[in-house]
Amino acid sequence: MAGIGFELKKIIDKDNIFAQARVYFMSSLITVGPMIICITLFLVMQRLLKNLGASYANIQIFNAVIIYSFLISYISSNGISMLMSRYISDCIYAKKSGCIFESFLGVSIICSIISTIIMSLLLINSPLNLIIKSICFMITIILSLIWLEIIYLSAIKEYLHIVSFFLIGISIVILGTILGIEFLNIPPIYSALLFSLAGYIFIAISFMVLLYKVFGIKDLRLSNCLKFVCSIDKYYELLLIGLFLSLGSYFPNILIWLTPNATLVEETFRIASFYDVPSFYAFLSVIPSVVIFTVKIETAIYPKYKDFYNFVRESGSINEIRRAKKILIDTIILHMTHMIKVQFIASFACIVFGFKMLPNIGFASDSLEIFGILTLGAISYISMSFLILMLLYFDARKDALQVSLVFFITIVLFSIITVIIGQEYYGYGFFISSLISVVFAFNRINNFFRIIEYRTFASQPVFQIDKKGFFSRIYNFFNKENKKEV
Repeated sequence: MAGIGFELKKIIDKDNIFAQARVYFMSSLITVGPMIICITLFLVMQRLLKNLGASYANIQIFNAVIIYSFLISYISSNGISMLMSRYISDCIYAKKSGCIFESFLGVSIICSIISTIIMSLLLINSPLNLIIKSICFMITIILSLIWLEIIYLSAIKEYLHIVSFFLIGISIVILGTILGIEFLNIPPIYSALLFSLAGYIFIAISFMVLLYKVFGIKDLRLSNCLKFVCSIDKYYELLLIGLFLSLGSYFPNILIWLTPNATLVEETFRIASFYDVPSFYAFLSVIPSVVIFTVKIETAIYPKYKDFYNFVRESGSINEIRRAKKILIDTIILHMTHMIKVQFIASFACIVFGFKMLPNIGFASDSLEIFGILTLGAISYISMSFLILMLLYFDARKDALQVSLVFFITIVLFSIITVIIGQEYYGYGFFISSLISVVFAFNRINNFFRIIEYRTFASQPVFQIDKKGFFSRIYNFFNKENKKEV
């Protein structure tokens, strides 16, 4: 999160109840706001369409369009999110904020192209009519933009505007759907999809205008918009980490869609509501730990982190460096332990209340069991994600990449095994993979802390050499051609 930690630190230092509440609210908004909104809207719209008399077939089409748009946009944008977060931070540090909005336009073009290609392959032989196909494309692209905008919004302080845009967008979706069905006599499926698109477009355009006002444009040229690709050569690990985590998170869903237990919607979409919906609820259960991590970990660790590296840079004594290291590690352990304890309590409460309340909204027994095991797996998954972020905090990119690779390999392996064994074991692949990955992540970060002095002193190059890698050479080649044409 490029900059949010420092902004939260300034607010939390005010040390009053209102400031503390504002910190938690801001953290929730920036870190999990988009995910909550997408999932909550999906669940609310299901109930709304049912209450408004939409047919089961229409509800299935709506569910499929939103699930696929959400999944494709999330994977295409989240794969590059860590790389862009680092690029934004580097631009802010180097006082080159004029390059930030240009990079947003560039990465938006790339993610939109990727999303369009994937959706085209899905819909090329679909019997769906042109209107629904067009809405599918647009919702997927707009959601990709929103995921990317959230990365950039974490660097600015317009929190009141952000929450206002979210709320207005949600209102457009819900109220527009009701208006279209009840008063404009628009068929339910078209009303739901059109106003969902309208709400997402409002949010995306509002965020884009906000980013433009804050960062502006230095020199709007395609070469400047794509300049960020050069950073892939230096930070390629971040790109791979994002891809492994995003693909791994939803690989079980995709695999289950390919089984005979899935439902084929309009000869186009394969979905498995008995697994998809519980997985959405399970991911919502980790909100407490995400908020605590953003507020407590980033704001509490940074001063200790800064003290340690100040001693390193300013020739502190061996004892001073070791003492600062111990304080830093103790602080990390304290807050990570606190976060995990809170998440255990929250997950336990979600399982208890979920088993009691979810049957009232149509959950069958197999979906309840899947929800329970996925909620437990989510504890390990979110802990692993935070340990990866902690490794990246110390620029241990290769260690973080190893953890994400272990997660991806194990979730592919165990998901295939559980699907072969039978439906009663669905969800266990995610649980086992997350458990193995978090143990491996603890091992990697423990090993890193044992030799942090060596990694700090000996791993740095004597002379900084700016190597031109594959992506830099490609960028320079096309940029050179553009200059010749001019």
